[in-house]
Amino acid sequence: MATGAAAPAVALPGRLQLVAGSPERGRARGDWPLELQRWISGISAWHLAVLAGLVIFPFVVSPFITFQIGAQTLALGLIALSLTFLGGYGGMVSLAQMTVAGIAGYAVAILGSSSAAEISLNWPWWLVVPSAVLIATACAAGIAWLSVRTEGIYTIMITLAIGVAFFYLVLQNY
Repeated sequence: MATGAAAPAVALPGRLQLVAGSPERGRARGDWPLELQRWISGISAWHLAVLAGLVIFPFVVSPFITFQIGAQTLALGLIALSLTFLGGYGGMVSLAQMTVAGIAGYAVAILGSSSAAEISLNWPWWLVVPSAVLIATACAAGIAWLSVRTEGIYTIMITLAIGVAFFYLVLQNY
C-alpha cells in the first residue's frame, strides 16, 4: 500500500466503520463468533430495563424484601434452572432437586452459627458456604449414581423416594 493511500474500511452492519490501522481497538462485530453475535443481537431494551431494575432493587425496597423474598426467589429460581438443565440436556426428570437444596441448607445450619447453639459449629461464613456446596454436591452425586442407571418412570420413582425419605427425616428433627 502506498503512503498516503486510504486504508480499507471494514463495514459493520448499521454501525460505524472501522478503518484498518485506526486507533480503535478490538475486532469488528463481523469477526465475533456467531453465537456471541446472536446473543448480543438478542438483547433488547426490555432486557436492559429488567437488569437496571435488579440493580436498583436493593436500594429501593426494605431489607426484609431484599433478604427474605429476594433471596428465596433467587434460590428457587436456581433450583428451577437446574431442573431445566437436567430435563433439557439430560432428558431426565428428577424430583430430588429440593432434597439437594435442603441438604445444603442443613449443612449451613449445622456448620455456621444459628439459634440452635447445641448443634451449631460456628464456622465463619466463608468456610461454611463452600463446605455446604461440597456436601450437597457429594449427596447429589450419590443420588445421581442411583438414578442414572434407570430410565423413564423408574428414575422419577427413585428420585421421588429419596425426596420423600429426606422430607420425613427432616420432620423428625434430625
